[in-house]
Amino acid sequence: MQKHIDGIRTKLAEIAAVISRRRVAKRLTQGKLGELLGLPQSHISRLERGQVDLRTSSLLNLARALDMEVMLVPRRLVPAVRSLIDGESEGGDPYLYRLEK
Repeated sequence: MQKHIDGIRTKLAEIAAVISRRRVAKRLTQGKLGELLGLPQSHISRLERGQVDLRTSSLLNLARALDMEVMLVPRRLVPAVRSLIDGESEGGDPYLYRLEK
């Protein structure tokens, strides 16, 4: 059971890191993002530190405020999706899909 809980905490920390990086890339302060969502800056700060367990509706609103979309991806397709995302963040990739870097 502890391994499962640790896995969830790891995923929440990853989500928090993505949210923080995306907010910075969009040149939004925590306060401004909070205004867009109707939340105090302190809540955004706790969220980015992984101290808030987001409800699905809150995650959807947050993602949309950052011009992102929440999606469920079949586990077997995660490498392909990650490759596409990595290629975009690196300024593009000549390959539509690749398994390794």
